[in-house]
Amino acid sequence: MRLLWLIVLGTGVALAQAAPSEKSAPPRWHISGMFTEACTCSPPCTCNFGLAPSPHDFCYSVFSYAIKTGEYDGVPLDGLTLTCAHGQGGYVWYIDRRATPAQAAALRAIAERIVPVKPGYRDSPQRYVQAVIPAAITQEVTDHGSRLEIEGAGGFDNTFLIGGDGKTPVVVLNNTVFNLKRSLKGRTGTFRYKDRFGNDLDFKGTNTNTGEFEYDQDTKRIRG
Repeated sequence: MRLLWLIVLGTGVALAQAAPSEKSAPPRWHISGMFTEACTCSPPCTCNFGLAPSPHDFCYSVFSYAIKTGEYDGVPLDGLTLTCAHGQGGYVWYIDRRATPAQAAALRAIAERIVPVKPGYRDSPQRYVQAVIPAAITQEVTDHGSRLEIEGAGGFDNTFLIGGDGKTPVVVLNNTVFNLKRSLKGRTGTFRYKDRFGNDLDFKGTNTNTGEFEYDQDTKRIRG
């Protein structure tokens, strides 16, 4: 079994994962809480229905998991947040700065499950995990919308789209990208994100998803 290292340049941390030996049991874990995401597509994001991006030929996003309850191989993860940005320069993960070393390692392992690091990704920057970085992350969800802020990098805010009854948000069931049973649809007010890896997003009026998530080691699809 090989040891895979992603070395982060500058003020980051290294992502290291050793594959378990044949005799060791895979780690057991579960996380549940609130998910929120903004992307560069117009609402309702055709990608969420298994179609091509629209109106652009790309779909870049920032998404975040605020863990209400969670555990990874005995390490508690309650109250921590795991966030990812994806743009022209690839994927960048942000680990809640409040995490202990053991919690940070657990969150990195879960991040690797959500966006797997595979041979050949380095040849396609947009599909490559560039870094895993500790940061202060603020994720808030209200009855009207949500907000995400990543220390030093940006984030987004959004307002939910209201359905025909004039009072409750539009909901998409079982969307094809994120493994959410119910996705509350919204539209961004601001959506700005920039990092040193070439990701530079500045949009408004674009699609958002918000909903409760619950995953564990047996979840077949965390992200499409």
